[in-house]
Amino acid sequence: MNIDLERLRRSLQEAPPEESVSHNDVNPYLFALLQRLLTGENVTYGEIDFSQFEADDLRVLSHYCHERESVSSRLWQLAETIGKARAFSCKARAFC
Repeated sequence: MNIDLERLRRSLQEAPPEESVSHNDVNPYLFALLQRLLTGENVTYGEIDFSQFEADDLRVLSHYCHERESVSSRLWQLAETIGKARAFSCKARAFC
């Protein structure tokens, strides 16, 4: 399989940003807390308002995190596969 990395790079750069995993079902309060944690911000126990969510909301958040990790893992595997691909010679010369 031949991959034009420059074309792939341009296509990815031109693609509009989008979520790889939908968070529509996740409780907005918990999602905001998760975003803070993912950016490295500390969230203390005293800051959490437990009246903003229920136990089932935690299961939904857990499922979201699992799906997010799964997508991330598959992207890393794809990048690894592309990185291991053998070089392919061009039929035409390219000059700088």
